[in-house]
Amino acid sequence: METRIEEIFDQWANEQKVIGRGDNVIIGVSGGPDSLCLLFLMYQYSKRVGFSVSAVHFNHKIRGEKADEDEAFVKEVCDYLKIKCIIARADIPALAKKSGLSVEETGRIMRYKAFAKAAQAVGGVIAVAHHMDDNAETILLNLARGSSVKGLTGIQEVGELEGCTVIRPLIKGTHAQIMEFLDSNELRYMEDETNLDLSYARNRIRHNIIPELEQVNQKAVEHIAATAEELAKVEDYLSRLTEDAYNSVVSERNNETVINTYKLLQLDPVIQGRLAYLAIGKALGTLRDVSKVHVDDLLALCKKQTGKQIDLPGDLVAVKNYYDISIRPDAEEYEPPETILEIPLDLEELYQNTKQIRLADGSVLSLLIAQVTDENRSVFLQKNEYTKAFDYDTISGNLTLGRKASGDVICLKEGRKKLKKFFIDEKIPQEMRNDILMIKDEKDVLWIVGYRIGENHKITDDTKLALLIGLSGGSDGNEN
Repeated sequence: METRIEEIFDQWANEQKVIGRGDNVIIGVSGGPDSLCLLFLMYQYSKRVGFSVSAVHFNHKIRGEKADEDEAFVKEVCDYLKIKCIIARADIPALAKKSGLSVEETGRIMRYKAFAKAAQAVGGVIAVAHHMDDNAETILLNLARGSSVKGLTGIQEVGELEGCTVIRPLIKGTHAQIMEFLDSNELRYMEDETNLDLSYARNRIRHNIIPELEQVNQKAVEHIAATAEELAKVEDYLSRLTEDAYNSVVSERNNETVINTYKLLQLDPVIQGRLAYLAIGKALGTLRDVSKVHVDDLLALCKKQTGKQIDLPGDLVAVKNYYDISIRPDAEEYEPPETILEIPLDLEELYQNTKQIRLADGSVLSLLIAQVTDENRSVFLQKNEYTKAFDYDTISGNLTLGRKASGDVICLKEGRKKLKKFFIDEKIPQEMRNDILMIKDEKDVLWIVGYRIGENHKITDDTKLALLIGLSGGSDGNEN
């Protein structure tokens, strides 16, 4: 007879050391089957032990009336159980567009922020309903995207989020076991049709990849989870070896992380890469933005001549010295930026009306928003050194006119490039770089005046509105 989800939960409850009498548990409840199962099981457990349970529901504003129905349903269930229900809402599609992240990732970030806020308010523990199928999907997703050993250890039973403990009591159970619990207890739940949307990568794995793997072996999900547990042991062992090596190879002094290259190259290649990753992460303050390419570049730098350097995330550079490599802030990037003018973009004010702003040096900045049609599109594509047309709908927030600042990037055909790299590639002398003007939005550089405009802001066949920006006159004598 197959193990029931209640038995899996009870085993977790008997072994767990996180929740005790008088504690507060915040449960993420979407209204779907997984979170409803967790809510009922945790509610029953709370009555036995004597702790408080609250639910947090996050309305993503993706599914319109359906999302509001989910919210109302969760409130109804919480009222029935006589537990507190906290509702959080955000327009996830709008936030995703602004941030440049996917809707899926933006929703996850904002949802967990809501959970953390509720838990912090009462010093509570966050409980979420991840199960074994979710774990297998995550592992396969990480594997497909490229992952270290750590990424293949899957979703952990106990984690941490913004100073709060996160627990996953159902992680060793399956979705099928959860459905059996709901059906046998005649518990109602909500269906989210976005779970069937194959434009989401996780859904493609859930509905296409895993069923195919189960044709190969019906216990594929269990075997993936078991392998992840073994890899977690490997990861723990390698982490301890790396920390020991770090303490003997790396020193931190004067705002610098210094790596002894001779000692580093004596290590096993596996530990070399992990140590380089850790060193960059500690210098940066987070491992989030450190990728394999940064690690490979740093290890390659070990064998290059003195004086060579590479760029790292967060405006850091790694510089090859005679005996070591120094990771430190890039002095050039840390020069204070200069914002000459903040430029609000008011569609009503600028549509078909040219606005001119005279700057301190006598030059004139002109702005105009115009409709783009098939008949006039070619006009906006004409080259003019000091007047440029941009796709209005690609611009994030308001604009600024200024000079280079730390972290500035521009999108080119070959990808996003830091301004420092752009200046080097274009062979622009160091002494000229601080005098070059640029137009920026809240995400990147639209226009390096006199040089390039961002590829992601150019007029295309899909452009409906164009923002025309001109800069003329002034002390340098530039004219349109």
